[in-house]
Amino acid sequence: MNEIESNLLVKWYEELENRLALVLNTVPYSSDTEDVFLPELPNILIDTCSLIDAFLRNGYVFKTSPPPKTRKELTINDFYTYYNNCFLLTDLNSIFLNVPAICVKPFGDWRRSKAPFWWSAHNKVKHDRIKQYKLATLKNAVHSVCALHQIISQHPSFLNSLIREEMICFGDYAPNYIVNEVYKQRNSAETLIIETKFFATTLGKYRFDDDIKKANKHIVSAFGKKLKRFLGLEYHY
Repeated sequence: MNEIESNLLVKWYEELENRLALVLNTVPYSSDTEDVFLPELPNILIDTCSLIDAFLRNGYVFKTSPPPKTRKELTINDFYTYYNNCFLLTDLNSIFLNVPAICVKPFGDWRRSKAPFWWSAHNKVKHDRIKQYKLATLKNAVHSVCALHQIISQHPSFLNSLIREEMICFGDYAPNYIVNEVYKQRNSAETLIIETKFFATTLGKYRFDDDIKKANKHIVSAFGKKLKRFLGLEYHY
């Protein structure tokens, strides 16, 4: 992915978050509202998953030549091994900057033969949104947008866009040093936090626990400019 394309995707992502914000201003997210359907949600769900599909499809690397299928024939199940090996997405938590803040793991149920729940919902809504409209829930929309956030936060092609859009804080580190470290993935000894309007995701060694109360105070304080405002005074020092 070249820089023009990565910048466009980040801009489209921000536009999706702005659309989601209009919904959340009307219906705050909670366990009582996560299954709510609103007319705006099908478009958010489908547009978000369309970007995810385009990114995964275009970036997929075939292991054999000739490949067993065309790029157009690839499915979400084909992407599992390649992208999970690269970015460990099934173990990646984000913190939803909500009140109260909660952990979101959009790829947590992804398996080789099982699509994430929000992806399955998107497929059904995409093919028949009139009869399947109830699947375009607030939860599915939030998780799909979070999934796109995670992809942007983990893939190095988006680094310059993250810097331009002020989605990344380098704390006291020299940017060149910390960037080289965090993109080593499993071998990294360092961590940064990628923050957007609604989500915070770590990049590097440390990953948020399923229990938000276990968030590392030093990392949040150093790199979570927005996040620490949602986690309370104990993260300000």
